[in-house]
Amino acid sequence: MNIILASVQHQKAASAFRHLDALYRQILQSAETLDPDADEEDGAEILEELQTILGTILVLLDPLCARSLELLLGLEQGTVQPALRPFHSVLSISNPPYPIRVFHKSFPDFLSDQGRSDVNSWYHVDTKKHHTRLALLCLNHMNVMLQRDMCGVGDLEKNEIPDLERLLDEKVKPHLLYACHHWGTHLSQAEHSEALDGALHNLCMTKLLHWLEILSLTGKLNTGVQALTLVKDWCDPNNVVLGTILNDCYRFLLLFRDIFAIGPSHIYQSGLPFMPDCELFNIMQKEANVTVKYGKPQGWSNILFRLQMESESFLRSISISPDCTLVAVGFMGGDISIWSTKYGTLLRTFDVGRIWLNAEALAFSPDGAYLASGNLDGTIAILDAKTGVLRHKANVKDYDDLRGSPFDNSVKRILFAPNGNHFATVSQSLATITIWNATDCNRIHQFHVPNPTVAAIAFSPDSNKLVAFCFEDTGILFDVVTGRVIDEIALSFYHYSAIAFSPDGNHIAVANPCPELTWMAIWDISSRSFVFPDISESVLRRKGIRIGKPDMDFQFSYLMYSVDGTQLSCYSSAGEVRIWDAKTGDLLQSFRNHVFYESPCFVSLSPDASLIASTRGIDRMIVVGAAQTPIQNDPGEIPLLEQVRSLVFSPDGAVIASISSERVIYLWDPHTAVCTTTFKSFDFSRAIPKAVFSPDGTKLAAVSTEWQNGFDVQILDVLDKGVDGIKFGNDEYKAPKCGELDTIAFSPDGNQFVLSSELGGIVIWDTISGNRIRSFPAQTDARVRSLLFSPDGTLLFSGCSNNIIMAWSITTGELCKSLTGHAESVTSLMISPDDRLISRDKSGKIIYWNVDDLEPIGEGQVPEVYSDEDYYDPTSTSQKIELFHRNGQIVRISGGVCRPLCGLVGHEVISSASYGSVFAYGTDSGEFYIVDFSKALAS
Repeated sequence: MNIILASVQHQKAASAFRHLDALYRQILQSAETLDPDADEEDGAEILEELQTILGTILVLLDPLCARSLELLLGLEQGTVQPALRPFHSVLSISNPPYPIRVFHKSFPDFLSDQGRSDVNSWYHVDTKKHHTRLALLCLNHMNVMLQRDMCGVGDLEKNEIPDLERLLDEKVKPHLLYACHHWGTHLSQAEHSEALDGALHNLCMTKLLHWLEILSLTGKLNTGVQALTLVKDWCDPNNVVLGTILNDCYRFLLLFRDIFAIGPSHIYQSGLPFMPDCELFNIMQKEANVTVKYGKPQGWSNILFRLQMESESFLRSISISPDCTLVAVGFMGGDISIWSTKYGTLLRTFDVGRIWLNAEALAFSPDGAYLASGNLDGTIAILDAKTGVLRHKANVKDYDDLRGSPFDNSVKRILFAPNGNHFATVSQSLATITIWNATDCNRIHQFHVPNPTVAAIAFSPDSNKLVAFCFEDTGILFDVVTGRVIDEIALSFYHYSAIAFSPDGNHIAVANPCPELTWMAIWDISSRSFVFPDISESVLRRKGIRIGKPDMDFQFSYLMYSVDGTQLSCYSSAGEVRIWDAKTGDLLQSFRNHVFYESPCFVSLSPDASLIASTRGIDRMIVVGAAQTPIQNDPGEIPLLEQVRSLVFSPDGAVIASISSERVIYLWDPHTAVCTTTFKSFDFSRAIPKAVFSPDGTKLAAVSTEWQNGFDVQILDVLDKGVDGIKFGNDEYKAPKCGELDTIAFSPDGNQFVLSSELGGIVIWDTISGNRIRSFPAQTDARVRSLLFSPDGTLLFSGCSNNIIMAWSITTGELCKSLTGHAESVTSLMISPDDRLISRDKSGKIIYWNVDDLEPIGEGQVPEVYSDEDYYDPTSTSQKIELFHRNGQIVRISGGVCRPLCGLVGHEVISSASYGSVFAYGTDSGEFYIVDFSKALAS
């Protein structure tokens, strides 16, 4: 019956187009007599060629001019326009460079419809056949024509390339550009063949990075992500190697896309070197301009992509759709943006900022069709998730007694019931939970809770119950149908951020992430008691005692039962995953699947626990695969979550010293990237510690300031492996006398060590005995920004924030001279190889001084790239190249010229140091890298 009905409907449709179809047949039949002198064989070839041209025009994703079409199809010049002469009534045919276009969509519809155009006619277009041909042609053109830096832009960024559009027109022919942009789409609709498999294999083995260069220059990197996604699905699953390479390229592009958009050179300098050891890297590693000696990941991380939002408003909420394909993000202005989790691209933005303020909470309906928004002004809105059209709207103040600021009604949480028929909202300050009808946004019930701040809510699997926990000691179970309270769960511990119902609805799991009282428990609804752990009333009253199973010092963000209810998984936005036996409470597995040091602002877990989306800071979003895949340290690595807070090279570049956030000092060989020595150091405060080597590289001084306990100073003997050196301090050097640490330095012979602080002035110690030698008073109107001993060790120079350099006698402690001439704070001091004193101020001005009489002998200027700790001599005749980190990039300075060298994706660099071509840096996410740029600097 269905076949008959379909046939009838098709006949009706064909009947509706019969006059139009007759017109198109007449036009097409006129082309058959294009060359009346041709014999039957030649005529067939002419029609076949014409059918190829027409079919190609119909399936092209971007129109091409006649000449580009000839180059794409491999036809002789001057073939296309004469062949299309009979089709001026249906095609717009102009001379190059103007493209050939179809006047109306009904023409390609006619040619490709088997019921309207005769399948056996020469003009019927089999779209799959033409997509297959175009896919092979695109791949062949790319394999033949693509090459590294074919536009000759070198390491220029796109905004530095003069007349980029003209350059692309000259260097990249339109048919090659078309192939680079659309080969993936054509291939996804093509028939499998040996020729196609071979062409794809060649592209993957030799040209993928060159293809990414073109996408970078043309601003089509998002198109590349979509192409790789389509081709991965098309690829034969039995071809494991090819599928792996395509997936590697997909992950590579998704993760580094933002930095590739800056310029194509970043593919080889910022992306490829930091790619994990995988099939694609093994093939392409010879093209990398940079060598990562330490910190290179062993495999792809669970981080899918990171995004820097280009919005003037702060991020306020986030939610993942039930099918895991979308992420909705709410902004302070009220607008909502929808992102693809597959492509990492912005799909649409709902401009609803004039309807309400601040999207404080977001939630997709269970079927993903609607998006609910709870807002700062107390409004609740139901939007069409595809179009953003407002379907329903309500306001808390229509039902509640509004007191004080209208923002007291702020909707901080919103959650759909599993059946999708209703949803719950939590109102700020009013201490109410409201149940709404999802169909018309009318209120069903409203519950009052004892504490205004509700930490977490959850619906039962049958949607008939709702449990809510406050930040203090109460959990309440409500009946959604009757609006009554079923039970109260009394707990003496506070701050519950995650709760979950078991699949059978009989148990409630609750987690408390307070660092001092971290625990998790399961409540049996029928018996009104805890199943895990077994908590008596006396234990509950014992505040300050950690309870539950061992090893539970863990902060939860989400709790989720397995489908069969036998396991309970806990997911933290920081990347921690723990899995328990839900019946015994035994910990089955504990690991991290990604690492973030910075705490998130807002977090969303997909219903199937496969994705975690979180916001970081005010404008960053990160999407992570929450699959149960642990990440682990290799032997000799810095443990996870230990930030490298300070880095310094020894004077000869033979050693790197790093200080971690866990009070450990590591010594590294920068050439082999091997940790040679580890010192368990003193108790650093949260302030970033400072470190410096003695001039001969045999001693390392590490200093940290603790606001309540003053400075800790530790001098380590670098040569005496594993043995701590002198640790000393001074009772007079305690807060509030000392204030902030300013700077530290060694004397030329390494026997003296000096530091300065905000309130404690300058103090010099003997590094052998640990005795204090001399102190200089703090300046009342200035801070010391730099310290330096004279070459003979008799003078100490201090560069100050009042623009003056003070020259002190080490022997007498007297001020010998005040050096003036700078207009801003003196941030850097050094001694040149010819024994000149060189000073630099905040503006970059340099003054050269005679060390003997302390008189100025010259001036200079440095690029703005340098910070307070950096130094550069613009008058130096040496070809020295220096590396620095600035604004998310590693830059190189040579001859006074600053050039970007390597972009860093998704990390904030908190410590860095360089020596020659080697650059070491630590990030806010706990990564530590040692990178060799010798190849990039030589190119």
